[in-house]
Amino acid sequence: MTYSQKIISDDFIDVSPEPVRGLKRWKTEIAKVFGRGPDSRWGTQLMRIASDMILVCDESLEIRHHNRAFLKGVGFTQGTFTSKNLIQFFPSEDQDDVVEAFVRLKRGHAAGMRFNATFLTMKGRRHFDTRVVRNRNIDGTFFYYLVARDITELLDAAEKADPGFVLCLEAKPSPGLEDPKVWRQVAGRNAIAMVIQRFRTATWEKAAIRRMAAAKAAGVPTMLLWRHHIPADSPWWGVIDAVKGAPHSQVVPAHVIRIPLGGMRPEKARAILHSVLAKGAGVPGPRPPKPDPRPPRPKTFAPPSPPYTPAAHTSAGDNKPIRRIVIHSTVSPSGAGLARKIAAYFQTQHAGGSAHYVVDAAETFQCVYDNTIAWHAPPNQHSIGIEMCDMPSRVSFLRWRTVPGRAVLERTARLTAELCLAYGVPIRKLTVAQVKAGRMGICGHTDVSRAFHQSSHWDPGAFPWRRFISMVQAEATKMKEGK
Repeated sequence: MTYSQKIISDDFIDVSPEPVRGLKRWKTEIAKVFGRGPDSRWGTQLMRIASDMILVCDESLEIRHHNRAFLKGVGFTQGTFTSKNLIQFFPSEDQDDVVEAFVRLKRGHAAGMRFNATFLTMKGRRHFDTRVVRNRNIDGTFFYYLVARDITELLDAAEKADPGFVLCLEAKPSPGLEDPKVWRQVAGRNAIAMVIQRFRTATWEKAAIRRMAAAKAAGVPTMLLWRHHIPADSPWWGVIDAVKGAPHSQVVPAHVIRIPLGGMRPEKARAILHSVLAKGAGVPGPRPPKPDPRPPRPKTFAPPSPPYTPAAHTSAGDNKPIRRIVIHSTVSPSGAGLARKIAAYFQTQHAGGSAHYVVDAAETFQCVYDNTIAWHAPPNQHSIGIEMCDMPSRVSFLRWRTVPGRAVLERTARLTAELCLAYGVPIRKLTVAQVKAGRMGICGHTDVSRAFHQSSHWDPGAFPWRRFISMVQAEATKMKEGK
């Protein structure tokens, strides 16, 4: 569920200058409207707890002072509206009612009033929760002090909500939200009005019930989260569509949805939200969406890690991503122990090159880490070189039928499969044109030489590529199956 910010709150700051005259009287009178004493922590900050706009008007509603927030609220960034009449900011159909309200405030005994006002701004009509305090001057005239907060955000938030929006209200009284006109603009937008706090006094509870009744009268579903006992004859049951609270409460009436205690999975919360919306609107709601099945995570494979013997020659730079696996021949026999000797040779400074791996009939050694560029088949970057202990021939395949030759081929196929799975290299033989185009796959040193003409090596010579690729695919299948 998505929760809105508190709609009506005094927890905001405005650094508007204080009026010169009647400061103590101002603080005392406005404290009555806000419900806080002048000697409290808030009593000394009442000029700084305005919402978006502060205005001071005389009896004729001529503006004597306003803060920068008023300019911003009506869509301006500079200038002043001092000496302008406040009435011009109200729609024509509301102006008579506004004048009458101020006249009643002047003639009556109340210190102030609070109402929901519509202001004309450069951004169109916007709704403000407005608080007004009157103050008598020494000459017997009156000044009106207005504090207004834009509550259009409430409507905008509900309009953008999808698939449901919970308007989380404070427990303390908010007369501006007891007007069904405000809630009619929220109705039909998948919004729910909810109170989520224990009430300190009976007055607060009655105000919250009136607020819920106004929302329900406008067609907005209502929900209550409570932390205390609710009697069976409580007025709450007539104004809410859903309830959640302590387990020792009275039996919830049949017309109210009982929300279970404790946490809920997202799909369960969405189902309840749709149920509340449906009950409040009186129309059947959508079926609870089925939870999306979690897509299986692709299995990852670790790169091979045979014994490491560091080579003397490498190049700076990052070798990843790996694009091709290059097969070499060492021009040496295939018997056991030869890979160890080749790895030791790569450690010397007079070695003319290096490779990532060396394979013989019995052992495999790593001489350069995969993310490091080795000197094996220029251009070397983004490739891994595997040196097979093999005496290459341009025409004869007979060496691959010997016992050492078959063992080298099998170990190389297993190593190549591990590298392909670890780095996502397709198991396929690349042509010279594909190597030159930067395609991903497996090739020989001779293919790189013919593609880039940076060396004259032709190894591995006569090589059973079709058989080798099939062996690599078979080894990769075994590894995927966990064998």
